[in-house]
Amino acid sequence: VGATNLLVKTPQGVKAFNSDFLGVRMWLEEVRFSYTDLPCSHNGSLTGELSVLVVGMGGAGKAAAAAAESLGMKVIRMNRTVRNERTRPLEDFKECFREADIIIYNIPAIIPALNELADSDFTPGRPKFILEANYKNPSFDDTILTKMQSCNPLARYTGGKTWLLYQAATGYELFTGEKPDLKKMTDVL
Repeated sequence: VGATNLLVKTPQGVKAFNSDFLGVRMWLEEVRFSYTDLPCSHNGSLTGELSVLVVGMGGAGKAAAAAAESLGMKVIRMNRTVRNERTRPLEDFKECFREADIIIYNIPAIIPALNELADSDFTPGRPKFILEANYKNPSFDDTILTKMQSCNPLARYTGGKTWLLYQAATGYELFTGEKPDLKKMTDVL
């Protein structure tokens, strides 16, 4: 990932971790597991690798992309500023959104293309999972989420509070060596 936001003192010295990477990876593992339980366009079975669109390539976006790659997923990077051929411009959002199985949205504000999504962009009949980093003022508002659910009941949205929760859960385990009770933590949200 190339960045850390979590330092743990160990008998071997201080070790650096990235809780965005760990939390997103935990969420992606759950998504991958639940993906196989949902009916999809592949006759009910998952074939091929899952594609992940990471929108916003700041620190959290880089960690999210690394987490997806560590699980063997195909990553499509998208950013406002395109610095290399591996990154797509925001103008390609609708096309990439439609093609991706999983969207990880890291931009702290709504982009106009979100409100321009058509029913077909939510790929009806095919599972689609969305994770948004913003927990204070989500860009995926009730209007967008209602539209998504009406045209694709297989689509699932996860808000930024869950992202924070998964960061906390992985951090707790690193600090204490104990697995936290994720269900109890989720119930508090």
